[in-house]
Order: sequence, then C-alpha cells, then structure tokens
Amino acid sequence: MLAAALIALLGPTSLAAAGPAELSWSAPASCPSESWIHDRLGTLLEAVPGPGARARPRVEASITRRDGLHRLVLTIHDGDHPRVREASAADCTVLAEATALIVATFIDPLPVSAVRGDPTTIAPEIPAAPPSREATIATPLPAARPPSRNDPGELRPSAAVDSAAVDSAAVDSAAPRPDREVIVLAHGIVGRATQPDLDIGGAVGVAWASGPLRLEGAVMALAPRTRPHPSLEGVALRQSLYAASLRGCGGPQGLRWGLALCGGTELGVVVGTGTGVTRPRTTASFWGAAVLGIRARLRITPRGSLWAGPEGVLTYAISSFTVGDATTLAAGTGGIRALAGVQWRVW
Repeated sequence: MLAAALIALLGPTSLAAAGPAELSWSAPASCPSESWIHDRLGTLLEAVPGPGARARPRVEASITRRDGLHRLVLTIHDGDHPRVREASAADCTVLAEATALIVATFIDPLPVSAVRGDPTTIAPEIPAAPPSREATIATPLPAARPPSRNDPGELRPSAAVDSAAVDSAAVDSAAPRPDREVIVLAHGIVGRATQPDLDIGGAVGVAWASGPLRLEGAVMALAPRTRPHPSLEGVALRQSLYAASLRGCGGPQGLRWGLALCGGTELGVVVGTGTGVTRPRTTASFWGAAVLGIRARLRITPRGSLWAGPEGVLTYAISSFTVGDATTLAAGTGGIRALAGVQWRVW
C-alpha cells in the first residue's frame, strides 16, 4: 500500500528521474518518450541492480530524423572517456530499445544477460509488425556469455543490440566512433595583424584528431591591401600574404560542443607591388609568425560542425619593401584576428 501511494504521489516523471541512469533524451514526438526508456531499463535490470552494478551513469541520447531515416547518437560518460555509439534505422522504437539495452548492459551486464535469456520479457510494448528486412529487439535472442567487467570494451553492443540493428545498408555506424579522426576544414579570417589596415582572407586545411588532441595543417591567403608611402604623394605599396600553417589544439570535447586552445606557426611570403612609380615591379619577402588562440565548436550534423574564436599573431620574420626611395615599408608585426569556419569528419 505504501509503494502504491508513493507511485500515485510521485508519478512516472519523478520515478524516471530516480531511475538507474541520469538520462538526457532528445527525440521526435513520434519516438518513445524518456519515461519509456526508464521503464525499459527497469525491466532489463529487474528493477534491482546486481551487487556489481555501476553507479548511475550520465547518458546523452539524441535521435534525429532525416530523409525517412532515424539516426541515434548515444554517449555514456565514463570518467574522462565518453563512449559514443551511432546507428540509423527506419523505426525509431528499434533505436530506443537499443539505447535501453546498451545502457543497461553498461550498468550491470549480468542482470541484462539474464533478462535477455527470457524472450517473453524483451520489449513487450513494441507492437507487432509485418515481416521486413529489419530485425527487431522483440525477436527471441540466443544466450550469450556476460561480458567481463574488466573488459574495456564492455560497452560494445552485445548479441541483443546486434539483433536490433537494421539492415546493414541502413546502419552506417553501430560501432563506436573511432578514436582517431580525419577532418577537413575551411574558415574565414578578419582582423588586424599583418596587412596595412585589415587582414581579410580565408584558409582550407586538414586535421588529424585523437580524443581531445588535434594536429592541423592549412594554407591561407590574405587579400591585397594598399599601404600609402609616408612622404611621396601618390606612391604606395600593394601587398598580399600567402602562407602555410601548422597548429596543435587540445581541450574538452562534448557530444555537441568543444573548446580548444590552439597554438602553432605560420610561414609564407608577403608579395608587394609598387604603385604610382615609373617602373613598378613585384617582389616577395619571407614572413613568419607565431599564433595562439581559442576555439569554440558546435556540432550541427553527425559529421559537421561550426567553429569560431579569436587568435593572436606575433610576427618573428618581418617582410619589408622600398617603393620610390629608400624608405622601408614593412608588414605588420602582429595583432589579433577572428576566425570562423566549418569542419567535416571524413573518417
């Protein structure tokens, strides 16, 4: 009677909040609700975690729909090493059931294995569907050896989760996101550091990332700008900059966001052309600078992100030219720029 009274007073939302996992669930309205996930976890764990169960994990699960296909991105935070799973399916309920199974297996593999051995307890709330190419969690599952708690890969989907995978052409990544990634990026540049009045240009590059660390190389160009001669009227230097850059970055990375401190160097040439003189000519002068900045990243698709941040520039190899007389006209010695761009994970 006391238990019934508590259920009536607290309601399903409060009970879900006190469930076996701290869950952040985002999905279209047509998908199962967050309380549905908590109910499935309770069923899979038999409502009483085993003696070796982990503490309540923090779980972020997001399902989006595009072109008739649902896509799941599931992150379980385990200390400093988040574990990520991605999968796609036409049926959102299949992904919701997979979410519950993966999280329950992570909390306590033994009770999940026990529940999995009884086909009558697996997803009784999933409505029957006509035969199709998709396999559902409701299919009776073969017994499987419980994973070892000392196995660092224990979050790998078990036979139960494999049965939830839709046809192999639809699931683009049921395996974890790779520890190492290859990323292409492009960004715009605006600021005041090298050119006479305004640095404005762009860059493209490629990056190699491993966890929170990243190494990237890029080529950049700044649009031509004009520097008037300080004493000769009508005489000026028109200069542009072309360089290659190498940066190392590191910082915390979340499911949808990231912060990084980046530092490195830029090496290239400043190309100058005299104007307003009898015999104008174009020359190039070596240029180099150290750079240090901060970047903020926002994930907008499973592979694509937007990012932006400020960057300081300190020139250590200054380019200089003479136009019209012996007066030296030098490129800027440093300053600050703003960078903003996009990046795309290709592997």
